[in-house]
Amino acid sequence: MKKIHLILGLSGLILVGCSSVKKASEITQEQLNQLNTEEASKTIKLLLKSKDEGDYKKVVAYYSSKKNKEKVTEVKDDAVDKFPNGYYASLRATSVMNAETNPEEKVRLLDDMKKRFPSKYMNSAYYSMVRFQVDNGNLNEAIGYQQAMEESNVFRYLALDVISGEAAKSDIDLDITDLLESELSKYNKNKETWGNQAWNKDNQIFKRVKYNLAIAQFQQGNKAEAVNIIHELKSMSSDAFGSQNLNYATMLAKCEVYEEAVPVLEQAVIKGRPRTDTKYYLQKAYEAKGKSNFKVYYNGLMKEMNEDILSHVKEIVINEPAPKFVIKDVNGNEVTNKDLKGKTLVIDFWATWCGPCKASFPGMQAAANKFKDDESVMFLFVHTFEKSKNALEEAINYLKDNNYDFDLYMDYRNAETRSNQAAAAFEVRGIPTKVVIDPSGNLRFKVVGFKGGKDSMVAELSAMIDMAKGNQI
Repeated sequence: MKKIHLILGLSGLILVGCSSVKKASEITQEQLNQLNTEEASKTIKLLLKSKDEGDYKKVVAYYSSKKNKEKVTEVKDDAVDKFPNGYYASLRATSVMNAETNPEEKVRLLDDMKKRFPSKYMNSAYYSMVRFQVDNGNLNEAIGYQQAMEESNVFRYLALDVISGEAAKSDIDLDITDLLESELSKYNKNKETWGNQAWNKDNQIFKRVKYNLAIAQFQQGNKAEAVNIIHELKSMSSDAFGSQNLNYATMLAKCEVYEEAVPVLEQAVIKGRPRTDTKYYLQKAYEAKGKSNFKVYYNGLMKEMNEDILSHVKEIVINEPAPKFVIKDVNGNEVTNKDLKGKTLVIDFWATWCGPCKASFPGMQAAANKFKDDESVMFLFVHTFEKSKNALEEAINYLKDNNYDFDLYMDYRNAETRSNQAAAAFEVRGIPTKVVIDPSGNLRFKVVGFKGGKDSMVAELSAMIDMAKGNQI
């Protein structure tokens, strides 16, 4: 009799345990994140007994929200062991495949993954393989992997963006117009399921691929189709003179639709943000009207640009004592503001991880070259907000690899204050930030960000330097 009661008791405990796990599984991510530490700990213990990997995802998200990297790693490791054919195991297998550089071994690893994981976990791996094949010039192979992805998964269309972008800038004889049209139709059927994520706002993927379709049509000699696509894209744009519309105008110019293209191309020059081929197509359009003296016409546009920039520079000029700062040269020697007094200084705060910083460098190089023979002007490229212990080496290598002839300085983070002294002194909140200091040690200009124009950057810095040298207000 006692034995029967014991068995019944154990059964009851098991049922209670199963019920508790089931109840814990019903908790939402928001509810879990809002629990106090004790209640969260109890719930997490139950979630980690679940047979549903989705409950492990909740725990990972919880620890991520608490910035507990150790626990995140621990739970992911447990999930890989418990669900060898699951989500986290697929991510780990994808990482292994990504690290493999041998093409044949990479393909073998992917084939093993296809046998091991369901299709819903393969999209990221296929996307990685698409990028690998594109980087190695194998567009046909890349298309094959893109086609293997689920139609409802956004990675399929991100992969299409990569493929079509590469085809647009390549000279290869590959007609992808039918592919792009078919895939864009599938994109429109599925886009509503992806939500309002940042990358999905304003149909960004659609617009890029659609533009690449216009290029593909042009490459195949189908100018009328290319023009129709550009007109469709223009109708979706709210910024008549934005960077996208400059691309559209350039395509229209290639198709000899000059009347529509020229106003946008002209504004690109006046705003100091032309493409490398903008001048060429303006000249084609100018001469198509039977006009001569293009140089006079183009110089007039450049004059407008300089006048606009000078007016803007006069509006943002300041005149206050520059803060004291200490930076180090590449040899570790300290350099202070006192050491540099008497010169007009252009200080560019940047970092190797900063995309806009690096995008601004062609313009900064042009500006530095313009003043390289002027000993009264000094450009200092100050690396700050480092994210690596090898920041100096990485900065040197980046400049060398990209042929930038810059005077590099380092603004290291102070271990005690956890701040970068020079950046803090100038109240730098984001990079790139450029400051101009006059020979008397006064801060005259502070500019944050990069708007994407090489010509305008050179003109703007030139105006700032000239005003600083003359100590004008």
